[in-house]
Amino acid sequence: VRDVLNEKTELVSISSDGTQGAYSSTNPSISSDGRYVVFNTNSNLDPDVDENSCGVYLRDRLSSKTICVTKPQFNENLENMYSGATNGIISSDGRYVFFQRSGYLGNDESIIGNLFVWDRTSLSITALPVYTTNDFNISGNGEKISFTNRDGGIEGAHDLFVYDINSGKTPHV
Repeated sequence: VRDVLNEKTELVSISSDGTQGAYSSTNPSISSDGRYVVFNTNSNLDPDVDENSCGVYLRDRLSSKTICVTKPQFNENLENMYSGATNGIISSDGRYVFFQRSGYLGNDESIIGNLFVWDRTSLSITALPVYTTNDFNISGNGEKISFTNRDGGIEGAHDLFVYDINSGKTPHV
C-alpha cells in the first residue's frame, strides 16, 4: 500500500507475524479508509489453514493481522466449497469481502452461483445466486453487484447485470 501523503510504502501480503509470502499476490482491493486490504495469493499466510487451501486474504493494517477469508469448508460431496477462490473485492467500509470461485458449486447452477460474500462482523460466508463468467464489481456499501454473464440475451455476448443483495433481484442492464 502506498501512502502518498507520507511517501511510504507498506508490504501487506504478509502473515500476522510479518513473514512474507512465498508466492506473488494479485488483485488487491482496499477499504476507503485504507485499513483493510484484500488480495489473492497461493502463499500460506494464515496458520489456521493448510498450504494452498486459501485464495483470498484480508490484511488489517491497524492490528497487523492477516486472515484467510476463504477458509476451506466442505459440502456433503466433500467438495471444498471455496476451492479456487479469486478476485476478492472489499466494500468501502471494510465489512464485506466478495469473491469468486471457479466453476459452479456442485451440479445445480440454479441453486448457487460462483460468487460469495464474507462478512467481517459475523465471520460468515454467504453464497449468492449469481454466476459471473468473468468480471464483477460492487457498490461502495456492498449492496449491489454488477457482473457479466452470457445468459441474458445475444448468443455468445456478455451481458451486464446488477444483483441487489437486499431485494434478491437481478435486472438486466
